[in-house]
Amino acid sequence: MPQRKYSIDFLKITATVFILLHHYQQLIGGVFPVGINFYGGRFNFGLMVEMLFTLSGFVVFPYIAKIYSGLTLKEFMTKRIKRLLPVIAITAVAYQACALLYYALFRHMEWFFDTTQLWDLVVASIGMQRGWVFTDIIYVNYPVWYISVLLLCYLIFWIGTNICARLHTSSRYFCVFMILFGISINSLGLDLPFMSDYTARGYISFFVGVLMGTYFYEPKVEKKTGITALLTVSALSVIYALRPESLENGFNYILSFLFYPSIIILFMTEPVKKLLRHMIWGYLSEVTFNSFMWHYTSFILLLAFMAKVSEDTVWCSRVGMIIWLVIILIAGAVSERLFSKINKNRKN
Repeated sequence: MPQRKYSIDFLKITATVFILLHHYQQLIGGVFPVGINFYGGRFNFGLMVEMLFTLSGFVVFPYIAKIYSGLTLKEFMTKRIKRLLPVIAITAVAYQACALLYYALFRHMEWFFDTTQLWDLVVASIGMQRGWVFTDIIYVNYPVWYISVLLLCYLIFWIGTNICARLHTSSRYFCVFMILFGISINSLGLDLPFMSDYTARGYISFFVGVLMGTYFYEPKVEKKTGITALLTVSALSVIYALRPESLENGFNYILSFLFYPSIIILFMTEPVKKLLRHMIWGYLSEVTFNSFMWHYTSFILLLAFMAKVSEDTVWCSRVGMIIWLVIILIAGAVSERLFSKINKNRKN
């Protein structure tokens, strides 16, 4: 088994926390006059999802060699399905139950739409909420669209890599094809099964990550490469701070092809890997993933609490946001422990 890259786990944690805070400000409210606004500020932190896709593609790179050596689709996907589907299904049911409870109490649905349809719940629970063959599904636990598209990317990754293995050619060609396919979906504005803006975001970023893995996953990052990555991150940050309008055209592609890959290269340099070599980052990565899966459900409960118990505006402040973040991270730790036990019992 390849050694876990804890510096990559650190990036996953950072991106996930930014997304949690982005959704909090978006849905609970509050604009901060000083400091960072994670929603409605200068940077759209919702685009950190592209970073998560890229990181997922990067860490799946070692499986290319295994697929070339005969790893079956069942062997490749079973591990991921067993890990992801239980938490997807349980959080979907919990989300819908809380949404119905909220409706019973207040007779309106706020921002979580009409989640009363059983079929929508079934599709969400099997990880096919967005990107697959269903295009008219009402969201159940909206952020899980990312997991749905990620599962699709895993499936396409195995199929494409297996084809390359049979043709005795490099899988890099398939990665480039999928990146260009994603760009084409965006350019044509398609909204079809397997071809929508959601899948395009996944295809582009995930396969950029896989392609990066072929160059930077195993070998040590050379000093000059790390310096180039640092200069790229610094230059883009300065330009965005001083003249953000100059990056408006193709901003998502600048993030996906330049900024995020440069950050990943930086975190694969030896000094950073040594600094972040502790296994705690692997554990916290799992905790934040579980927090991500539960955070929309927590918003419903918080809105109900605010309406019934406390209308205190503290929840729309930075203090309230930090209190919520601590609570959802604790909930994520509990969830991680429970699902780890479930997976361990299943193995036994």
